[in-house]
Amino acid sequence: MDETLEAVRMLRRRLEPAPQAVVDQARAAFSWRGVAASIAGLEFDSAVDDDDLARVRDAGSERRLRFRGAGRVVEVVLVDNTRRLAGQIDPPLAGSVVLRHSDGVTSTAAVNHRGQFFFDSLRHGAFSLRNVPADRGLGDFETEWVTI
Repeated sequence: MDETLEAVRMLRRRLEPAPQAVVDQARAAFSWRGVAASIAGLEFDSAVDDDDLARVRDAGSERRLRFRGAGRVVEVVLVDNTRRLAGQIDPPLAGSVVLRHSDGVTSTAAVNHRGQFFFDSLRHGAFSLRNVPADRGLGDFETEWVTI
């Protein structure tokens, strides 16, 4: 065990340190994790998962994401060169959605009776969404971090 640990330490000393931006994004991702929040995993990303027909039809004008977890689905469409975000929670839950950027900046949007929410002025980089239902008994959930 001691030999393995020493080998890892020696290897670490030889490697270049991670860029500070990567370290900051990793810390931000973990700092927002709440014990009471469920994680909605990325199930679909049109940037990598779309079929050929959809790419021909869409020509890259929008990016679609789908997250699933805690009995809920969050579908997101990024439009206007990924500057705006439109999303929908299924089943619809009254409350709010917090858009979190990796640098700690947040924005909040209301969720309407159809489960829809909207954000203008998205910034490029990593982001995550956190749904905060009005009925606190339902529990928060947050999406995995995605980079745009």
